[in-house]
Amino acid sequence: DGFSDVPLTSVFGGYILSGSPFVEEAGAACNTLLRQAVEKFGDRWVFTLNIYPYFDTSNALDKGTTDKCTKATKSSVCFDDDCNLPKMATTMRQRMQLLTGTTTSLLWIGETGWSSPQAETLAGSNKQMAA
Repeated sequence: DGFSDVPLTSVFGGYILSGSPFVEEAGAACNTLLRQAVEKFGDRWVFTLNIYPYFDTSNALDKGTTDKCTKATKSSVCFDDDCNLPKMATTMRQRMQLLTGTTTSLLWIGETGWSSPQAETLAGSNKQMAA
C-alpha cells in the first residue's frame, strides 16, 4: 500500500504518434495499453515521450549541399514555439486528450537531443547529416 501514490509510466518514442491517437498494430498496441493504463491507474498514469528530432524524416539537407543540415539542426535543438520539440510535445498532448477526454493528464519528456556521434539507425537523407 506504500506505493499507491507513486506515478506510473512507460516511455515511448516518436513512432507512437504514427497512429490515431496512437499507433495500434501487431507488436505495438499502444492505444490499447494506454487506454487500459489510464482506466486502471487514473491520475497516477503519466505519459512519457522521448523526443528525438534527429530521427525526424522530414529533416532535409540544406539546398545545394550533400552533408549540411543547418536549418534542420536549428529547428531540432531550439525551444521556440515553431521548433520541433515544442511541436511534438503539443501533438502528444493533443493525442493524449483524444485518448483520455481530458487536458489534465501529466506528460513527461523523457529524453531529447541531437545525437553525436551519428546514430547507425538514421534513414533517408538524415544519413548524410553531420552529427
